[in-house]
Amino acid sequence: MAKIFLCHANDDIDPADEISEQIMADELGEIWYSDLSDYDDENLHEKLVEGIEWCEIFLLIWSRNAALSPEVMFEWTHALNLRCRLIICQFDNFRLPGVLSSKEKISFTNFNSGYQDLRLLLSDGRIKDRPIKLKKSTVKSTENKLSETKTRAETVPAKSTVKDKETSKTDSQKVPTDEPTLREEDIPTVTKVNLGKIIEDKAVSEPPISKKPLKDKTEPSAPKTVEAISAKSILSKPDTRTMPHSSVRTEPSQREKSGEFSMKIPQLRWEIIIPAIIVFVLIVLIIFTFLQKRTEATRLRSEPLVLAEEEVIQMIQAHHFYAQDWNNDGQGYDNEFVIEDRKGAKVVIDKKSHLTWEQAGSAKELSLSAAMNYIAELNKAKFAGYSDWRLPTLEEALTLMEPYKNQQDLHLEPIFESRWCVWTADTDNYQQHWALNFFNRPQVASDAEFFVRACR
Repeated sequence: MAKIFLCHANDDIDPADEISEQIMADELGEIWYSDLSDYDDENLHEKLVEGIEWCEIFLLIWSRNAALSPEVMFEWTHALNLRCRLIICQFDNFRLPGVLSSKEKISFTNFNSGYQDLRLLLSDGRIKDRPIKLKKSTVKSTENKLSETKTRAETVPAKSTVKDKETSKTDSQKVPTDEPTLREEDIPTVTKVNLGKIIEDKAVSEPPISKKPLKDKTEPSAPKTVEAISAKSILSKPDTRTMPHSSVRTEPSQREKSGEFSMKIPQLRWEIIIPAIIVFVLIVLIIFTFLQKRTEATRLRSEPLVLAEEEVIQMIQAHHFYAQDWNNDGQGYDNEFVIEDRKGAKVVIDKKSHLTWEQAGSAKELSLSAAMNYIAELNKAKFAGYSDWRLPTLEEALTLMEPYKNQQDLHLEPIFESRWCVWTADTDNYQQHWALNFFNRPQVASDAEFFVRACR
């Protein structure tokens, strides 16, 4: 049985209890609870670390309560460092931190469906962490598919049986008629004699017709007799009793008379082709416009601007950034952070904004002029192999602002080293530079000293 650490906020005790009872009833693993009421404050962290190091699977109950709980953040960050297999049970749509976005996730908006997916994950026997996003399975079992197919086959009658029944029914309904048939004696004498003569002459003396016979212009054609005309009219006349709906071409074309045939090329239906081309072009334009707007939405401004406070508030609300008192309901930017070591320097890469950040930043607070010198030194030394480091714009820096707090009470991802306030490249109408205070919101200053976190 797997060793499972169940992490949750105090307000989420009810769903945690229900999941725990189901796992124990199904004998899927042993459960270790992170219930804070069981321990004193003195040995709380020690007990939590002991439980996380004991477990093989770290089960995180994620909700708004969990996002705002420092204890829950301490637990899952420690589990990440130990590389436990981490499974996230999402009970609402509150945004995950970027470092958790690549982990296995299960939606528990429907508890029964979510638990079935969790049961499948816990039954696969894996322990080491593997960053795969779980997709909800809707595949039926093979036995159900076979039984459904068999049921459908029994309810649908065979086509041949239905057809045979219809044929027999039609045959049984046929009633003989008293319609007189055409006898040989009814044909006029002249027509009868000439018809037999023409057929006999064709069978004996007429050579086979070639596809393109050569016409002899010097030999005059024989005049048509009355008998020949009568015979030809009888041969070409359709039997209206047997073909009531047939359309017969009575006057052959000159090509058909001479024996010349050619394949007819079907004409293009422009009344169908032109609308189809127009629809295709419209679909391509719609797709192109959608992709272009999506790209513009994810593209962040990298050029410095002069921004008044009202413009900053509008920008924060438009991008749904979090800022205390300015946009308390902001969900923050949907980051996807990856930490890497580049030539001995640690950097954090955001795959959503395509920005690369210093993980640490400056070691101490610097004035604005010293911050510019710090950027110049990074480029001169080719920090992490790059020489295009710069101060971020306020828009770029706000992508690091999170709606929840870390252990230092900063609205900052724990993947970064804590720097309470950083310089940006934007200014206000009075030539003061904007800085981002991770305790609450942006602020302006000129003579102050703040940290530097360069980006590229």
